[in-house]
Amino acid sequence: IPHDVWSPSLAQLGYLLHDLGKLKTVGELRRPHYAGVVPHEFATIELLAPHLRWLEQRDLALATALRHLFSYLAAPGKARTTPSHVVAEIVEKLDQLSAASHNRRDLDYLLEGSRRAHAGEPSHRRPTPAAPLHPALRAAG
Repeated sequence: IPHDVWSPSLAQLGYLLHDLGKLKTVGELRRPHYAGVVPHEFATIELLAPHLRWLEQRDLALATALRHLFSYLAAPGKARTTPSHVVAEIVEKLDQLSAASHNRRDLDYLLEGSRRAHAGEPSHRRPTPAAPLHPALRAAG
C-alpha cells in the first residue's frame, strides 16, 4: 500500500492473530460452555484486549487499526460492508483463500473436476481421503 509503511505489518499481524479465539472455542479438548454460541472472533478480541490496551499507550494509531481489523472480522460475513482500512479486507481475503484450500475449492479440486467433465464422468466431489492410521492402530486392527 503506497505511502503506508505500517499496513504490510498490520496485515501480517492481523492474519497471524485473527483466529486466536479458536484456542478457546474450537481448539481445546474441553470447550467452555459458551463455545457453541460465542464466535471465535469475539474470543479473539477478548484475548487480545489487554495487549491492545498496552499498545494503545504506546501507539494509538496502531492499536486503533488492529481494533478496526478485529472488529470487522468479528461481524458476520453477510453483514460486512467495505472496511474503512484496506488491511481488514486483505486479511479477510487471505482467510477465505485459506479456507478454500481446506474445503475442496483449491487448484487440485478444480483440475480434477475439469478432467472429469472432459472425460464425460459425473462431476461429484471426491471423497475426503481417510487419515492414515498410526502403526500401532494398524497392527491392532
